[in-house]
Amino acid sequence: AHIRTLRRKLGDDPNEPRFIETVYGVGYRFLDVQ
Repeated sequence: AHIRTLRRKLGDDPNEPRFIETVYGVGYRFLDVQ
């Protein structure tokens, strides 16, 4: 639920992530934004 809130505030889409990627079986990671 916390990741959903963070994505909403960043304007990120879970289907096409720009900032936070879901790594199944591991967790989450931040993507390199340039």
